[in-house]
Formats: sequence, structure tokens, C-alpha cells
Amino acid sequence: MAGFATLTAINDALLAGKFFRVTFGKHNISTGGANTWLSWWKTTGYPLAGSDPTNHAGGGTSYNSDTVGALNFGNVSTATKHLLMCGGSASVSLSLMFYDRLTAVGGTSLASVANVDAVTPTLPRYSGTDARYVQPWLEFTTALGTAVTLNLRYTNDSGTGSRQGDSLTIQTAGGVVNAMVPLPLQSGDRGIRTTTSLDITSASSAGVANLTLIRPLAYVYLPGNTWHEEDYAPFFSDLMRIYDGAQIGIAFLSSGSNTPACSGSFKVVWA
Repeated sequence: MAGFATLTAINDALLAGKFFRVTFGKHNISTGGANTWLSWWKTTGYPLAGSDPTNHAGGGTSYNSDTVGALNFGNVSTATKHLLMCGGSASVSLSLMFYDRLTAVGGTSLASVANVDAVTPTLPRYSGTDARYVQPWLEFTTALGTAVTLNLRYTNDSGTGSRQGDSLTIQTAGGVVNAMVPLPLQSGDRGIRTTTSLDITSASSAGVANLTLIRPLAYVYLPGNTWHEEDYAPFFSDLMRIYDGAQIGIAFLSSGSNTPACSGSFKVVWA
């Protein structure tokens, strides 16, 4: 977190053209369950659909702003970019999560009891103790057939290895294709540097997921068919930093099972 000394400093940066504003649009989104986060990573529209990460044997995938599927901003080093505004409009009421997509391991089967190796690459951003902001999520590519119970093994934000997250049971309604489910950490941990394995203690009859590390950046509620945006300028001294190379991903959460269409924009300013 960082920002500007005054609101006037933001206005001066905008007048000097020191900003990027990119738009997004996702339509004909697959139906998801109510109250389940759904990923737009592999959904057509703009940005273009991304692809699944490589598996553990292939070393996993590290993401940056050149990765297909990213909302792309130019690099401004040695200046720093900060989130100024994000929002949009959707065909139904929903919440958006904007996040920096960092690393992932793909093709993790949830259909057998096992300790599945799933080592994510070194974080490309939020290294060291800044990993306290990084969260592990499952991203389903094949739907669950029955419930699955699992826990995560990982290295925490302080660099302590052999950590074991609390056990989590995911029901079939929460394990549809494109569903995103956050994984709990061990008590006392705030974030994560890398994962080690996914321990499946009660298997599903079917199901495959990507294990993805993300840094949430902003949450925005969109009332149905009404444009809404969050303007962070009043918090000028504590604006969210958007790192050079950031891969901005989007997920949505709806209270109903539906196929929404959504368009919006994301604006950063630098100094």
C-alpha cells in the first residue's frame, strides 16, 4: 500500500496523462452456483480467455501482464502505479473481485485420496514478507462429482515451511466448472509464499482443479443493470499499489444461479 501526498498530487498526475484506463467485457458466462465465486479467467470476451496452467511435473505457471487473459497495463518504472477507480455494470446484481494472478499449478485431480504434489513457482510479485497479502484458491476445471475434503501444505509469508491449513469440505454446489474456492491456512498465518501439496483426505467421485495464488486488490458491488464504480481518490495517501507486470484477473459472486453479462473499467494512476 502506498499513495500520494495530497489529492492535488493525483489531479496533477491525471492532468499530466499519467494514468491508464482499461475496459473489460465478459458475456455468455457459464452458469454458476449461487454464492460461489466464479472465475472469468477462461471466459471469452475482453480480456481474451486465458488457459490452464501447467501441472506440477511441468513446473507450474507464473503470470505477468503479457500473459493472455490479462488486463494489460504498461510498465512505468521507476514510478509506481496505484489503483484509482474500478467498477462497471452487469445484467444481474453481483460482486466483482479484482486480483493479481501470481502463480498456479494445474491439473490437480480430486478423485482419489492422496497427498498430491502441487508446488507453485516463486512469487513474481509480493515477495518476502509482502506475501502476507497472498491467498491460495482452488479454481475448478472439471466439476466435482461428490463432496471432497482436503487441506493445503505450504510455506507461509514469514518463510516457515511445513505449514498445514485447516481441513475444508467442498460440496458439489461449490465445485462447478470455473468456481473459485479460497483455501484456509494454519491458525496464525496471514499469507503464503508457495504451496507444497494438496492433501485429499476424502475424495470426490470426479473433479479437477488448478491451485492458484492470488493477491486480492478490490471488491465492488454492482446492482443489476446500473453502472457503479468505486473511486479511491479520497484515500490518496493509502492507495493500492499495482505492480509492474501485474496480471489483473476478475471473478464474480452472485446470489443466484445465472449467466450474467458484465462490462466495466479499471483505472490506475502513477507518480
